[in-house]
Amino acid sequence: MLARTVGIAGASLLLNLGAVAVTPAAPCGDEIRRASEKIAFFEARAEKSPGSWIDMERAAAAYTERARLSGRLTDLAFAEDLLERAFAAAPDGAGPHLTQARLDFTLHRFDRVEARLAAAERRIVLDDPTRAAILGMRGDLAFQEHRLDDAVRLFEEALDLHESPEGLSRLAKARDHAGRTAEADSLFAAAAALEHGPAGWSRAWIALQRGQLRLNAGDAGGALEHFRAAENLCPGWWQTDRLLAAALAEQGETDAAITRITRAAETSERPATLRAAADLLAGAGRPDEAREWNVRAHRVEHDLADRFPEIVQDACGRG
Repeated sequence: MLARTVGIAGASLLLNLGAVAVTPAAPCGDEIRRASEKIAFFEARAEKSPGSWIDMERAAAAYTERARLSGRLTDLAFAEDLLERAFAAAPDGAGPHLTQARLDFTLHRFDRVEARLAAAERRIVLDDPTRAAILGMRGDLAFQEHRLDDAVRLFEEALDLHESPEGLSRLAKARDHAGRTAEADSLFAAAAALEHGPAGWSRAWIALQRGQLRLNAGDAGGALEHFRAAENLCPGWWQTDRLLAAALAEQGETDAAITRITRAAETSERPATLRAAADLLAGAGRPDEAREWNVRAHRVEHDLADRFPEIVQDACGRG
């Protein structure tokens, strides 16, 4: 099913980046297993009912969730192809517009997002959470374009419609960007209090944001407390390893930092993380190992260039 779904470019990604191994030792293993089970369930339903675009959309969303956990962009290729099939199966004007908008944003295809949001808005019936999601994503675009006042207005309008951990976290990031760190931390704390879902990674993500606030303020010890909390919520997550590496390096624990960043790089194969490993090794006087990580980063960027050029451009600082 997957080889048929992802096509030639995605198959190349599979060969070069590798599939996610769902084992107890995998990063956030239980979470990845649950995402994989959802993928299998909704793909099987879509296989039985080829016109069921909603099942294709749900499978695509599960692939995106698994990509967030594993760091592997391969799953985003699967999600993209499933959404393409969903649009082909959906009636005119219908389809997974909001899910596609989220994926386009994740893939740094910012110029495509507003059209998707406008299409989602044209649905006859929109509940408040969906309206809030659309406003929130418009705020994300404004934030990306450095229109902070517009972003804050949209985030607040979204929260007025529907208060959610995601909405509070968006506003927290905007407050932090404006230098209002204490308010940002309070908003993240409120987001954590609202997060009651079964997924540990969502609570871990909030803990990482709070830790990053402390790290940016020069409080590596305070940051480590939040990062350790995130690790307890979602053990082995590459995002936690990446930020723990930064905090440990700030405290002069270079060997421990290298262990963390190289594990994050091995797990995710994200170009920026591979290069971060190279930089840390170079700074530790290990140029040969640093060179190896830079070579790997270059190889991954080459493999991704056709399918995800925007991510590669941003990772290389060209876009």
